[in-house]
Amino acid sequence: EGGLAADQYVGVILNEIIEGQPGEEKPAGLREDNAALMELDGMWYGIYYCVNTFFLLLFPLTLCTLSAGCLTIEPMTAVIIVVMDKVLETRMTPGLNWYWPIMANKQVVSLQMESLRVMNEEGGAFQVPDATGSPMNVNTMVNYVIDDPVKAQYVVERHEQFINNQAFDVVRRITGRFKYKSNNPMEITLLNHSHIISKYMRKMLQKRCKLAGVEILRMDFIEISYDSSMAQQLL
Repeated sequence: EGGLAADQYVGVILNEIIEGQPGEEKPAGLREDNAALMELDGMWYGIYYCVNTFFLLLFPLTLCTLSAGCLTIEPMTAVIIVVMDKVLETRMTPGLNWYWPIMANKQVVSLQMESLRVMNEEGGAFQVPDATGSPMNVNTMVNYVIDDPVKAQYVVERHEQFINNQAFDVVRRITGRFKYKSNNPMEITLLNHSHIISKYMRKMLQKRCKLAGVEILRMDFIEISYDSSMAQQLL
């Protein structure tokens, strides 16, 4: 019952920032007017199929065309077929596939679960203040899968960096609403209620990363502690 009450209280505190918009009107890392997402022009669509049919029917090149179009898709993998720098289709059926290979390129995207340790620009743990302004060292881990390969590949510059940047901002905003610890046993703190707070961090990060074709499975604190300078003051 106490755990449920704490969960509901955290939800009340964080609902405003979770349901609100991200700090930036346009998050960093989005591609600008990506032509790959535009529909392939009808003329080029016709040329693509005509050229492939020609190579397929031209006897000396038939075997080469058939071989070049063979495509083996591994489980938990997607292959994006690109023609004239525009996405034509996405294949996700495991096993042997075939596509018209002339004038086409392919992008392979893993659909397996990935783990990402959220880091600062130097590749280490980052510092954020708690509700009192005290600096803390925070390490978090994000588990995610790509559920829309085209968005993950073409809507954002690099989906890993996009997730990292958004996760950092989520942690900064949410941890700033709570004290690291408190003498009041009834108060929600980062030290004692991180497992509850992390559920709402995942929810907020999911909302921000939906446009990148990513499903956030978990977002957990690995480490959360006072910065060394703060810890020395408490001794």
